[in-house]
Amino acid sequence: KIETPPEAERNDGMTGDPFEQKVTVFMSVPGIYRRLLDSPPFKKGGWGKFLRVCLSAGEKLPEEVRERFREKTGITIREGLGMTEHSVYLVQGVNEPVVPGSCGKPLPGTKITILRDDLTECAPGETGVIASHRSCEGLMLGYHGSDGGENFHGEWFVSDDLAHKDEAGNFFFVGRRDDVITAGGYRVSPMEVEAVLNTHPAVEESAVVGREIEPGKTIVVAAVVCRGGVSPPSKEDLMRHASRHLAKYKIPREVVFTDRLPKTESGKIKRKELRQAPKINGIRRGF
Repeated sequence: KIETPPEAERNDGMTGDPFEQKVTVFMSVPGIYRRLLDSPPFKKGGWGKFLRVCLSAGEKLPEEVRERFREKTGITIREGLGMTEHSVYLVQGVNEPVVPGSCGKPLPGTKITILRDDLTECAPGETGVIASHRSCEGLMLGYHGSDGGENFHGEWFVSDDLAHKDEAGNFFFVGRRDDVITAGGYRVSPMEVEAVLNTHPAVEESAVVGREIEPGKTIVVAAVVCRGGVSPPSKEDLMRHASRHLAKYKIPREVVFTDRLPKTESGKIKRKELRQAPKINGIRRGF
């Protein structure tokens, strides 16, 4: 079992009707939207009639969740990306068509790009690190007690977030630099694998991490929370499902099942804690 705080100690905003106060703009993580869809207030209907805009961030939003939410409320959930040092700076515009998998385009008043290690800009489709120009509105001036030199390079504030963008300027988040898995010499985005696993009808949510089983050899491991009221899938079933949508090197070599995933107060997955969980840390070899 992967240990997380008991239900009574969690503060995920899921008690009662979250829209009793006539909320018009709602922002949360995909896991909360999924739980809303299955909550009694949502199933009862009638809530959310004051909603105008819904935004999702923190991880990739499954298209199945977006579609179910749209069918129930008529609202299309938009995705975005931000960080403590710069708040939200990429978002899918309300007047633009949703590009599946994209976290949007730079907000007005910002200059955001993707850089290589030598600080030159990446070409469309090339993965690099997201960087904000010093002139950006909302970007911090520096860390308290520090000049922020570890992240400021010339005119750019360089984050630890990896992404690529298409010809139209839509950004696609790959993951945190420390979270991206190198398996078999290939770079694997945990969020891409999770997005596929979460489309399985028996999966509530999942989290993917790398596990080094021997020096220089890392495998992809998935922790899965199953939906209630349905028959749980087998490891083999999930791997077959993944194989229909992912390249072979991205398919999890091991799958562990758990009641819930370790998360921050804002609903983001604590991947470091997950990697150290006994159920995952104890894996010594893949299939």
